Amino acid sequence: MRRHDGTDGFAEPGRSSCDWGRGWWSWSIGSVTPCWRGIRQAVRRFRRPVAGERQDTGHVEAERKSDGAAALVGDGIAGRGHLRRLVAHGRKVFGLGVWLGRVTDSRRAPRTPARLIAATVFYTGLLRIRSFNALEPRLGEKPFLGLIGARLDRERLCSVDTVGRSLSRMDLLSVRGVAVAILAKAERNKVFREGWHGALRFAAIDGWEPFCSRHRHCPECLVRRVKVKAKDDSVVEVVEYYHRYAVALLIDERFDLVLDIEPLLPKDLRPLTVKGKGPTARLVKASLDEGEQTAATRLLKRVHETFGWIDVVVTDALYANGPFLTVVESLGMGAVVVARKETDEPLREALHQWADQAPHKVVENPKARERIALWDCRDLETLM
Repeated sequence: MRRHDGTDGFAEPGRSSCDWGRGWWSWSIGSVTPCWRGIRQAVRRFRRPVAGERQDTGHVEAERKSDGAAALVGDGIAGRGHLRRLVAHGRKVFGLGVWLGRVTDSRRAPRTPARLIAATVFYTGLLRIRSFNALEPRLGEKPFLGLIGARLDRERLCSVDTVGRSLSRMDLLSVRGVAVAILAKAERNKVFREGWHGALRFAAIDGWEPFCSRHRHCPECLVRRVKVKAKDDSVVEVVEYYHRYAVALLIDERFDLVLDIEPLLPKDLRPLTVKGKGPTARLVKASLDEGEQTAATRLLKRVHETFGWIDVVVTDALYANGPFLTVVESLGMGAVVVARKETDEPLREALHQWADQAPHKVVENPKARERIALWDCRDLETLM
């Protein structure tokens, strides 16, 4: 069984998404070209020392001396009951405070450091604070200030506008480092060792469109034209801007965990491709926006590079084609492709081969009220 030792990381130059104002924000971890050194170096700082080697505890001492960091374990600061135990476990086992302290942004001499902004966003999600408007009053509450590690003598941390500016300038390389370190530690602690089925670990890859706008846009937005009904009931065509991503999600009966995310690139940001051979070869600029499968292929390679313990990828019928499955095979992974339309290949050929044959196996799940019939088609070779 393959293990991830925590020293191999991944990273690509970060690309921040649109600044959609208070109500809309995205802490994306998109990227363009492979660059693995940054995260690998960051993860190696926290590797276990070998025998006879002196461990560097400078970052731990710095965290203890940071603004209000010790208050996280103080009475009443980190909440009570389950929240208090959860925060203590995250800091002790996963080094959460240390990794959030490594997050940086490109602001000049900020009054509120990026590590506090990162902690604010993290606990905003943990406490299920639904919007920046709901977060605004929390930024002045002493328990929340102590929870994120801010000084308790300050009147408030900052405004939500400051949080938004920091997110738009945040170094996504350092953000990805947090995710890599936590997932690597969880795998070493055998959190994912049970697997989802047959001791195998499954990751689903699919497209995701978090937001769109017909007014606000950025240089990284994808563009499409949609037909809408005007006030006079006439149909007009308008320009719509949106962001779309390929997302890798770890499948588990206990939880669904995002492993990584990759943006679909607009045509002007896509890399040049080589057309022709020999003396006639030339670089050609892409004429269309990037498709989901192209971004998903990059994502799958990076997920395999970072999380080598993932065994199987689960996709929909869009990925039932030779190029994608060739990449899956080259990585030594298995694939589960869900096809629903009986007129599409390879399901059409499979149905023809099954004909009136009885299923080779029937799996029943009383809890989910599901009954699945399985056929083994070893002669199936048709792909879209």
